[in-house]
Amino acid sequence: MPKWKNILKDFFDTHEKKVNFIVTGSARLDMFRKSGDSLAGRYFFFKLNPLLLSEIKGRKIAAIKPEKEANETVSKFISTMEYYQKPLENMLKHSSFPEPLLRNNSLFSKKWHENYFEKIVKEDIRDISAIHQLEKVMDLLYLLPSKVGAPLSINSLKGDLELNFNTVRNYINYLNMAYILFEISPYNKKMHRLIKKEKKIYFYNYSIINNEAAKFENFVALELKARIDLWNDICSDKYGLSFVRTRDGKETDFLILKNSQPFFLCEAKLSDTDISSHHYLHSKHLGDIPFVQIVKESGVLKVKQDKYYIVSASRFF
Repeated sequence: MPKWKNILKDFFDTHEKKVNFIVTGSARLDMFRKSGDSLAGRYFFFKLNPLLLSEIKGRKIAAIKPEKEANETVSKFISTMEYYQKPLENMLKHSSFPEPLLRNNSLFSKKWHENYFEKIVKEDIRDISAIHQLEKVMDLLYLLPSKVGAPLSINSLKGDLELNFNTVRNYINYLNMAYILFEISPYNKKMHRLIKKEKKIYFYNYSIINNEAAKFENFVALELKARIDLWNDICSDKYGLSFVRTRDGKETDFLILKNSQPFFLCEAKLSDTDISSHHYLHSKHLGDIPFVQIVKESGVLKVKQDKYYIVSASRFF
């Protein structure tokens, strides 16, 4: 129905006081939204992410809304006395997508995930791009899970794929548009010797990742990204997600930004380990902001110097 926006506009203008619409879709909807009739002044655009751990447990939206100050926000997130470890393990096993997660059936999850990526590439990317070599996109897709958690070098990928730099970059852009993956840029202000170019990639569907540490880091990235999208929808402030990495390889996995200013830092770890010294340095150089080490291990909560935390993901999220 190529004229769907005109039909929707006419119906809305006629019956605005009687009806509300929720229009959902994938990458194609995002593309169509930017072309043809604008529907200006008639809608708000929201991002629908996979499920949050707090949603699985039925927590109210107020429980995950940020406070004005970063330390108050972190304190709020760790204030619950509960550890939702079993739901967390289920999410890591089945992904955060509702259908496989709520079914909680290993065979169903296997079949669902096997079809997921091929369906997205062969339908969504085919429809929004002029790419003819879709098998090359699939090859790229299966190379990327090993790159999760580290700055992505396109030069290292172009040799494996036998493609030029711009083509690989173009393919990654389409994977972004199709909501297969999302990128996080490095923060490059207020500190010297920061890397400024290479981004990190993470998957919306992290079932494709075999490495346990990388999968958990991807889970943390998606939880933070989904929360920040939600915050931007319901708050007047503007939030963002970045990471910090110096040229000597010292990295903090995530930096949450508020109105382009550092808000608090996060690091993903599988188990309860001491906070590395460079995280303290990053915290101080970025304005003495809180740092949270989020661990997969259950039953962990430690507070150091009032603004450095080690906490279980099943409690923090």
